Amino acid sequence: MVFSSIGDLESYLKSEIKDCLEYEVAEEVKSAMAMWAEVDVYGAYNPKSYSRRGTLSNKLFYDSQSSGDMSITVKPSIPFNPYRATADENTGMGLEKLVYYGQGAGGNYGWKEPSDRPATYKQPRPWIDDARAELEGSGSVKSALAMALESRGIPVQ
Repeated sequence: MVFSSIGDLESYLKSEIKDCLEYEVAEEVKSAMAMWAEVDVYGAYNPKSYSRRGTLSNKLFYDSQSSGDMSITVKPSIPFNPYRATADENTGMGLEKLVYYGQGAGGNYGWKEPSDRPATYKQPRPWIDDARAELEGSGSVKSALAMALESRGIPVQ
């Protein structure tokens, strides 16, 4: 490919990087977030009074958006369970924030587990922090970006 100016080359590279962020890098981040949700959220306790849907550990329930500054934001988008109402269903807090911050951080589950069990479900379960730490420490985002660029014919050193 031949470019008539440095500006054309820069525009091309930015466009390709944006595509890589939106697809391959986003998938890497979603996978890490879903995996840590399984560990930190679902591994914290086994509910007796309801059945889990498992949406936090399903990467299909994570949205991603790239921005003009060559970054990407990935966040969960979890609907409340229509069969298990919580006190926060209409507050706009979102189930993921209620799980992440825990009861009392502006949120309220509105139900109780049996009295013979500790209220583990009310505790913060910040799976996003563990996913972020893994992604930053492992270099997997950088690797995903490099592999995505290479697959598009752009050599990375």
